[in-house]
Amino acid sequence: MLENTLQKTALFKNIPETEITDLLKNTRYKVSKFTKESLIAHAGDEINDMFILLEGTLEGAMLDFSGNKLKIEQLQGPMLIAAAFVYGKKNRFPVNLLAKSDGSMLRIEKKSFTKLLLMESQLLINYMNIISNKAQFLTEKITFLSFKTIRQKLAFFLLKQNQEVIEIKESQSALAELFGVTRPSLARSIGELTNMGILTWDRKKVTIHQPSELQNILME
Repeated sequence: MLENTLQKTALFKNIPETEITDLLKNTRYKVSKFTKESLIAHAGDEINDMFILLEGTLEGAMLDFSGNKLKIEQLQGPMLIAAAFVYGKKNRFPVNLLAKSDGSMLRIEKKSFTKLLLMESQLLINYMNIISNKAQFLTEKITFLSFKTIRQKLAFFLLKQNQEVIEIKESQSALAELFGVTRPSLARSIGELTNMGILTWDRKKVTIHQPSELQNILME
């Protein structure tokens, strides 16, 4: 049921299903399905609707000047897509969106979505919170990308976990995409930090022995 899925999103948080049903009655929207590996949007495509990923997984990524894929984030439904880019002068997708699984997408016409925000104050509050959280995420991402070396990016990534023993969910290939580097280059940097005694990397378990040295690497 569409209302039940929407209630699980941050946008419709604290809004009863019955009220969601009433809101949708006079709203222009469309639900479409997509298949794994399909390109949902190109970076630079204009955004004329509010996109809500109902089910499935998308990957937001871009290519750097060297042709390496830089993974920005993985998106798991149900959630809003490109929420911070619906309004403004440059309302375009900032990255390429690739489907990593089969799924479905809800598109609400921009004018209809604006009316919804004006009709329901809780919806407006939820949307502002989403925008604020996205701005904070992008600020952190910019900080991450500002580091010039792989060792610095790796140090920042590990320190951000704020734990001595870290369970890494991503594979080294996925981490390399996240860092915008090749897997062998990332492996070499991990090897360097291991040989220096700063950490131990055992498959998907990382133990930090010298966090102060990771801090020093950020200052290089």
